[in-house]
Amino acid sequence: MDSVWYYVRNGAQAGPVSFDELKALAASGQLAGADLVWKEGTADWVAARSVAGLFAGPPPAAPRPAAEPLP
Repeated sequence: MDSVWYYVRNGAQAGPVSFDELKALAASGQLAGADLVWKEGTADWVAARSVAGLFAGPPPAAPRPAAEPLP
C-alpha cells in the first residue's frame, strides 16, 4: 500500500494524497520546497524539500575532460 501524505500550502492543510500525487504537485509547482508535508506514522511536519525523491534533483554534472599528463 502506498503511503498517505498531507501537505500545507498557503496555510491550508490538504490531503490525504499518495506519494505519487505529492510528486506530481511538486513537479507542477503546486507544492514548493518550503511547504510542509507529513506522512502517517511520522512525528512531525517537515519541509517538502527534505523528503527524498519528492523533487527532481539538478541535472547531473557533465563529466570533466581527462587532464593530459605533464611532459
